[in-house]
Amino acid sequence: TNPQLVPELMCLATPPLEGQSVDMNLRLTNSSILDDTKIRDIRIVDLNGANDFVFKSNGGKVLSVVNDVPFGTANFVDIPLVFTPSGAGKREVGIVINADVATGNNVDDKYPAFVIVADTLDCSARSLGGEIPIDLGNVLYCDTKVTDIDIPTNENVDNLVIDTSNPILFTGADASFFSHNIDNTFAPIAPDEKRQFKITFKPDANRTYNARLELPNNLGTKIIYNITATGVVLELSSSKENNVTFSPGADASKIYFSAKLPKLSTGPITSLRTRVYYDNKMVYFVKDNATNEIRNVNSTLTNWVWDTPKIISDGIVEVVGNGVLDSPIDTDLYSLEYKIYLGDKQESDIKFGTQINDCIDDGYQGTKVKLGNVCFVNGRLLDLSNVRFATSDIIPNPAITNTKINLGIGFDVETKVEIINYLGEVVSIPVNQYLKKGIHEIELPVDKLANGLYIINVIAGPYIESKTFIINK
Repeated sequence: TNPQLVPELMCLATPPLEGQSVDMNLRLTNSSILDDTKIRDIRIVDLNGANDFVFKSNGGKVLSVVNDVPFGTANFVDIPLVFTPSGAGKREVGIVINADVATGNNVDDKYPAFVIVADTLDCSARSLGGEIPIDLGNVLYCDTKVTDIDIPTNENVDNLVIDTSNPILFTGADASFFSHNIDNTFAPIAPDEKRQFKITFKPDANRTYNARLELPNNLGTKIIYNITATGVVLELSSSKENNVTFSPGADASKIYFSAKLPKLSTGPITSLRTRVYYDNKMVYFVKDNATNEIRNVNSTLTNWVWDTPKIISDGIVEVVGNGVLDSPIDTDLYSLEYKIYLGDKQESDIKFGTQINDCIDDGYQGTKVKLGNVCFVNGRLLDLSNVRFATSDIIPNPAITNTKINLGIGFDVETKVEIINYLGEVVSIPVNQYLKKGIHEIELPVDKLANGLYIINVIAGPYIESKTFIINK
């Protein structure tokens, strides 16, 4: 039969790493059992765009030779090549051979009818691994996020086996906040197979976390992950007044709980446990007469339901909600009605907190509540007044001659009334004495003062107020 030329790349048993240069052979076998064949030339056609295969003899793409390949299935010639894979996985090359169809032992150009033998061959290369950045996003403080992480597709010719002979541990300052599920039961990864494993992250604070994970394997490389994640907190505050003053017996007021939270990578919040911390000797949350339970919260949230507030211990009310609360969040959660007791305290704080899993975050200031029109000395209630501290408008204003103001004095107290000019100088002190609680009419002598703008400054114990007037004689 006519000679038949079969090309074959003699790939190494252990594929080289990408970028590594190794020697190898292009083997040309004559499968004819009768005839020799003659090679006129061989060409390499680059299929990867990176010259992965070159001839070792001259480094070029063309090798001009005249070489016989004897007949017989075991007869071949080897052409030396250099293989420098530019990437991992299969690296293809086109081989074009110009060979004759001579019969018998004719090895000269006696029979010039040459034919083209073309084929596409490949060898594989191993990946260097590289470092893979992973950002797990924002995770709520004390919540847990489990993320599926891709192992790059195995582009090698052999199975990729993660080396678990020693424990695979996270490294870095925040390593303890991450875990994974790779152990000695993790199956080998076949060629062209893509596999995943799981990373679990549980933050304990409002900050950024960083860790590193290296997966050694049987191919002598490492798959390296640089992991970033962020712990965030649900910030609570009072969306209305931060300081509220009550008179004894005043109607109930509302305290509004608002929340801020950036976008979470874990999806919507489906359950939330909030807490209200207060002084139960001063603050009283209004109850429903029929059930004797704290009145249900008022809320404008959609797709969300708050349970009836529960007093879980002295000074702690818990409110639990369920539904779908999408992040980011910047809204009112709910409001509660409350009143103030008349007792031995003049002011107190109402604070907020949340409980996520086993973590309680109770450091959020809500509203400071105060009792007004009540006299306290060293924390003891001394007097209760039915008169409010107040300063009336100045009549007449502008003043031509003497003018008047009315002072409401809530309890007996040392009182001073000053007239101050536009330079900030005190030009007159009409009152500087101890006044009884009640309404007092105060005359302001202006006959000896020049025309211009003046300030009346009233100081009566804890009460301070200023008003302006004009003298225009």
